[in-house]
Amino acid sequence: MYFERVVSDFFTVQAGVGLTSRNYIRNAIQQVDQISNIVYPWGYDNYTDLADQQYDFLNRTARIGYMFSIQPRIYFDSDAPDGGFMGVSYDYSHYSTSIRGMVDINSDLTTIPHQYIYQHVGKQKKEHENLTDLMVYFGYQDVHDRVSVEYLSGIGIRNAKGTKYAFGTDNTGSLPDPTKEGFATYKQTTFNFNIGIRIGYHF
Repeated sequence: MYFERVVSDFFTVQAGVGLTSRNYIRNAIQQVDQISNIVYPWGYDNYTDLADQQYDFLNRTARIGYMFSIQPRIYFDSDAPDGGFMGVSYDYSHYSTSIRGMVDINSDLTTIPHQYIYQHVGKQKKEHENLTDLMVYFGYQDVHDRVSVEYLSGIGIRNAKGTKYAFGTDNTGSLPDPTKEGFATYKQTTFNFNIGIRIGYHF
């Protein structure tokens, strides 16, 4: 939900708040191997993370998060909020997920060596991802009697920081503890592009 307030004939401020769930667009286009700044909770390179990757929702569940936005605007035609405008926007979105921890489900302890079979059937682990966007928007708002229609597109920079559940196993057999469980942190900075259409009510 967004609210735009006229400050002068050519200047307005728009603020927005809302709820977040699963980010389908980011899940569809973001490649996990493009995120290189991942810090795992173990200190050895020979641990392999067997937990689901960041954007895999086979065992992961989306939870309710939140977002807010602030956007000062300048209208070119000096009759705000009608006509063409340019805006600088700060947008923050918090996405929350949960995933079950990994547990060895092979109960047959008679096999030597024991055959480990890990699956996501343990206790729920909370994860999150925060997206911070700094954008420049150009758009046009058409104001009618009570309804307004807005078209806009923008480009800017996105900073992503997140925490994911990690379950590491030592496949070399050289470490005293063959498994490690914890949370990995990651961050990413990319260019961001956005387009949108909004329909509003004005009074």
